[in-house]
Amino acid sequence: MKKLTLISIIVFYVLIGSGYSQNKQTKPISKTSSTSKPEIDKLAEKYKDTTYITLYTSYDELTGFVKINNNPDKKPQEVIISGHSTNKNAVEEFISDVISKKKKQGYADTENSFVSLGPMTMSDIEPYVDSPDGFNCILKKGNMYFIANVKAYDDFGENRERMYTFSIETGDNSRKGGKNATNFDF
Repeated sequence: MKKLTLISIIVFYVLIGSGYSQNKQTKPISKTSSTSKPEIDKLAEKYKDTTYITLYTSYDELTGFVKINNNPDKKPQEVIISGHSTNKNAVEEFISDVISKKKKQGYADTENSFVSLGPMTMSDIEPYVDSPDGFNCILKKGNMYFIANVKAYDDFGENRERMYTFSIETGDNSRKGGKNATNFDF
């Protein structure tokens, strides 16, 4: 009996010493940046077979038309969603929400305009929408860029309503021109 107890104790210490205890922790396998897809590829894949999408706001639904532009190597370089509506509040809410999301993703205003601080609100956009130049915003993150535009115009058709066009664009400057592109010195 003493031999059996002694053997059990020895086996126990051998197992603990060799790392087979229940408290052994393993490191999770982490994804490296070399295995993850570039942001523009993920975005293009999300919208690749989409002609238009419905964009929901608390004011109204907007219809966005999707366009994916590829570089000469047939790789996506920008994704654009654009549309128009007579509902100014819906357009302003949509654009301000998208800008806030992009800022949370790490995009920053490099132009030092009013977009620099905090999340966007509709009141940040409203004064510019009806101006002759409309509202324009450019954010950047590394080689990536984001552009948002809103512009008002008078529709002289049957309804004679004020129309608001909008567009959002995310692109990758490193993809422009393809693999044969060279830097232009001037």
